[in-house]
Amino acid sequence: MDSIGEKVKIAAQRGDICPYPEELLEKLSHYTFSGILLSVLLSSTYLTNGWCHHYAFLLTRGMEHFQIIRGHLDDIEDEEFLNHSWVQLDNNTVYDTTDGFCYLNGAYQEIYQPIPIEIYDEKNYSSFPLYCNLESQLDQYVEPILVETFLQAVESIEKEKPSINSPIVLAEIQIFRMKSALSPENLIVCQKEVERMKRKILQN
Repeated sequence: MDSIGEKVKIAAQRGDICPYPEELLEKLSHYTFSGILLSVLLSSTYLTNGWCHHYAFLLTRGMEHFQIIRGHLDDIEDEEFLNHSWVQLDNNTVYDTTDGFCYLNGAYQEIYQPIPIEIYDEKNYSSFPLYCNLESQLDQYVEPILVETFLQAVESIEKEKPSINSPIVLAEIQIFRMKSALSPENLIVCQKEVERMKRKILQN
């Protein structure tokens, strides 16, 4: 029997695992969370790992129709049975914010055999357990110097430890800077704070 890693590799070779589509990223680029563009936040695997319940909800800001599913994956080492959240468009298409990928043609079910427990859609997502906390931080104002410090930390990580999604993350950061008129040249960022932020991100 193939391991999960082998199944992921086979599915990726078939083209059934891919980064988020450009259309979704464009829609996510209209929202920020704690000052950071969602298209940046949700594309970087360094920022999303361990935050599936939060980010599955945030991902749906770029969708009209969806299901946020909270359930169980045997692959995750967690004492809680309800240990993962993912977004499903239909029986064949799943978005998992932990790795920043879209799974097509039933690949997610084939690889992970997830057990759905709670299902929320566009009609009842306000009853999602983290709704109030997350909704309050959407499009929240954050000091530009803090945002730029965070962006430089993420840029540095993505360049030093590149992943499949790194080119997307770096491109979305530049889009973010243009949209918000952030200029690294005009913001005096403390490099010690950038390094501290990098360590914090990598510890998560």
